[in-house]
Amino acid sequence: MKADDARHIEQIEQEAKQHNVLSSKIHDAGHTQIPAGSLTVLALGPDENEKLDALTGELKLL
Repeated sequence: MKADDARHIEQIEQEAKQHNVLSSKIHDAGHTQIPAGSLTVLALGPDENEKLDALTGELKLL
């Protein structure tokens, strides 16, 4: 699923923390066109589908 930008990813991470959902941010290594250190991925879970859907339900599929 696709977030709008790094700020959007940060917002989702904050919501996940508020709901006690495990999360891990992943920053790009910079070996391609994306600058090193760019926040590119937020991994969520494992957790109940309902909790994860509440965090990601409005995101578009890639």
